[in-house]
Amino acid sequence: VHFLGPAGTFSEAAARQATASIEGGASASIELVAHESFGAVLGGIERSALGVVPISSSASGLVTRALGALLSHPGPLVSGGVVDVAVRIDAYIGADFQLSDLRGARVLSHPQALGQCQAFIKRGQLEPVPCSSTTEALRVVAANPEGAVALAGADSPVEPSLKIAEREVDDLSGSITRFL
Repeated sequence: VHFLGPAGTFSEAAARQATASIEGGASASIELVAHESFGAVLGGIERSALGVVPISSSASGLVTRALGALLSHPGPLVSGGVVDVAVRIDAYIGADFQLSDLRGARVLSHPQALGQCQAFIKRGQLEPVPCSSTTEALRVVAANPEGAVALAGADSPVEPSLKIAEREVDDLSGSITRFL
């Protein structure tokens, strides 16, 4: 199952959920393959049987980069169904910081997550910085000695140098991202 990586993203959660729905109990032998772009995910689908691509968020609307990749893909694609993934976003910071220390700092995440957390960003007067994924945002913030905020999925795999500063910072509690 091909998905937009790296591991630890909502796309990986969708890929895992899709494998669980495959009949015959064969999901244990299914390989998950992370890709760096939606185009690469779609290319992987041509060589294999299945991939997951986010198409909409109940909190922030269409996932335009994914839809653009679908519309520009040269080969035939068939949707085999949808997978809905519950999205809860937490704010992560360096273990040596308090959230109040980071007023006006950079906040890093995937553009879709930044769009889903506008009230939190405004409240902290944070400067949004888009990253390729929520997992990448965690990596960058963990390596930043000056302090920054990462927005990532609740219960994301976190390095020991990070902590959760605030839970459920998304604007719409209980939001869902739909994947084809």
